[in-house]
Amino acid sequence: MLHHDKSRALLKSAELLAQIESTGVNFLTCSIDTSCGQRQALNHFRNMAVIYRKTLSHNQLTDFDHAAKMVETYLQDQTLSVKGILFFSRGILGGQYFEAIPVHMRLDNRLFFSSAPIISTLLESIYDQRYRESMVHWNEAAYQSSIAMLQADVEISARISDIKTDGVNSPDERNNHLDLVA
Repeated sequence: MLHHDKSRALLKSAELLAQIESTGVNFLTCSIDTSCGQRQALNHFRNMAVIYRKTLSHNQLTDFDHAAKMVETYLQDQTLSVKGILFFSRGILGGQYFEAIPVHMRLDNRLFFSSAPIISTLLESIYDQRYRESMVHWNEAAYQSSIAMLQADVEISARISDIKTDGVNSPDERNNHLDLVA
């Protein structure tokens, strides 16, 4: 996927999540730092879920457990090759929804269970992705400029060499001539 396509996909996800209306059933929003590896990321999530679960009412537990199970299954089954993943999950009672969004920035491990998805970290990742895209474009332009400068340096060096050796035929004569010029 091209860099600008990643930014566009993140923006589409943010727009979709911002339009989701409350159904009376809470959304699980979670950000996980996956740079530590799959097993560690899964352990961080499980620890957060156990702690958060203790704060919920009996009525909220079923939906929380279902939403958390979708995240846990994803973390168990996927090969994690990014620095972080954002999860947006809602259980069956609220009209099941699940989205895992891999991002190329490290994330703080956070978990929320609220009436609407929390998209602030997703918005930060859009900004980060756009910054990365601009750096890629800048780096490509800088690279092309550097190549052009190197080519110009080679051409100038060749011209200087031609001027210094003008009229000298053999390499030995050229070396002698250059020694005399220097």
